[in-house]
Amino acid sequence: MAVRSMLHPFGRRVARAVSVAVLLLTFPQAAHAGETESKTFFARGRELRLGGNCKDAIDEFRKALDAYPEGLGSLRNIAECEEELKRPASARRSWWALRVAVLESQSDKYLGWDKDAEEAFARLAPSVATVTIRVKNAVDPRVVLNGRPLTPSLLGTALEQDVGELLVVLEDGGAVPTTKKLTLEAGQKYEVELVANPRPIDKDPKKITPPVVTPPPNDGPSPLVISGGVALGLAGLAAGGLIGSVVIREDALGEVEDQCPNYESGAACPGTLRETADRGETAATLVNAFAIGGGIAAAAGVGLLVAGLVTGSSPNPSPATGQVQVTAAPSPEGGFIGVTMSF
Repeated sequence: MAVRSMLHPFGRRVARAVSVAVLLLTFPQAAHAGETESKTFFARGRELRLGGNCKDAIDEFRKALDAYPEGLGSLRNIAECEEELKRPASARRSWWALRVAVLESQSDKYLGWDKDAEEAFARLAPSVATVTIRVKNAVDPRVVLNGRPLTPSLLGTALEQDVGELLVVLEDGGAVPTTKKLTLEAGQKYEVELVANPRPIDKDPKKITPPVVTPPPNDGPSPLVISGGVALGLAGLAAGGLIGSVVIREDALGEVEDQCPNYESGAACPGTLRETADRGETAATLVNAFAIGGGIAAAAGVGLLVAGLVTGSSPNPSPATGQVQVTAAPSPEGGFIGVTMSF
């Protein structure tokens, strides 16, 4: 038990020492690695700046600042380069950011830099231009200044801008983009009002409007239908004639059978029945004629009606004419009927 009580504190001290060693070996190396990369970017930026290329030097200084934010020399060089490039508003923002970073820094090598930043910030104030932007009739306004989106909460607020050309663009999902181009001068104030324009409704190019088809003028039934009606009318007349002829024939036949029952065997019949026999024969001939003619006329009428209806319902009906002529001539041998049709 005594051995265990002596080893236990010793083990805890060893574990604590190992943990501290790990922390010391890990975090300083990570910070040192970021600082090393930052020094490389910083050296490139200084070389470009000394060569008179402040524009590209700013990009290298920003890379150095991102790699090692504690290296405030990069931020000061950015502010000085922006001032050299006649970007007073950008330089004022960078100088003020430097002042805040210096006040938060614990390094003695940046002593006095906060005062330098304050002086530069005040010195550049008369050189900036201010722009106030307002938007009307926009559903979801998105304002872009020289390609940089503007925070919507800053609409209606005076904003410091660098001198020179400024392109203001209003983008709205329901409106045609509205643009205004300004040339800003030092110390001037500008008011910009952007009014959203309604976007015209575009027709769907994939939607094809069918052409309007004007139906042909309705001039009444076609000649084929008229001819078919005429033919059916003639068939009706033939049916009436057929019935009448059958009645006359049956009446004559009944009279002959009453006065000469054995006429079919060739027996002699009274001479007074000659006229009755002739009337019966004529009626029989008419029965045949009306039956044949009526059937032909009915068939022709139905055909003409169907042809007329089909032609009239087609999309592009062609002019058509139709005629039916029925000729009937009774004769002792059975009669004659002729039907002439033209389309």
